[in-house]
Amino acid sequence: MAETDLTVKKPILLFCQGSQPVPLFFDFPEQGIIPVALNIFDVNEMKMHYLVVVISMPKTPLIVGKEHLNSQYNYITDTSNQYSYSLEYLKADYSENYVNRANTVIKFLSKQKWVNSDKLVVAGHSQGARVAVGIASSNKNVTQLGLFGYNPNGRIDQSIRQIRKNAELGKITWEKADSLQQEQYEFYKMIQTKDSADAHPSLISWKSFSKPTFNDLVKLKIPVYIAYGS
Repeated sequence: MAETDLTVKKPILLFCQGSQPVPLFFDFPEQGIIPVALNIFDVNEMKMHYLVVVISMPKTPLIVGKEHLNSQYNYITDTSNQYSYSLEYLKADYSENYVNRANTVIKFLSKQKWVNSDKLVVAGHSQGARVAVGIASSNKNVTQLGLFGYNPNGRIDQSIRQIRKNAELGKITWEKADSLQQEQYEFYKMIQTKDSADAHPSLISWKSFSKPTFNDLVKLKIPVYIAYGS
């Protein structure tokens, strides 16, 4: 998804979506075509200053009707199965792929006469924040970085911290927490093997997005904005 008014030269603001195969647009009979990637932002305000760009999720249709969305508005191939994500998407759902796709788009845009290449803002939410860090780390043209709901330590770390927090709050016993954490450690070992990923392609994403990105973040020499909300 990109800015359509190309008569004014402006810098790019590239936004990276969070996890799951959420299409850029919903096609609802009663409402028509609905853009969803930036629905929590004031896009009109953003467009005053930037050419706003969002790259679609890999192997996911640009526009999807209600019949092919599950309860979380993810694209599914089988309407009778809430988690029937396409095999092509599962195989493409890893950090390095998102970063490479973004850098390809940035390279193309930087050559367009309607783009001001003196400034390039990259922002992302949740999983997209980790992708945004990867883009900023690999692309010297990025001048500012925005991270929303960002966990620099990855998915497995997030799960383990949540288990510990639940024990601290008394929601579960410490014995139960120890058992659940051990399960996470075993799961982490499993996702490192190629055989597991070949048998269960959804583990490709778990392996990729469980890698910490903190070291990449602290090496950056550009302004970084980090925001959390509830």
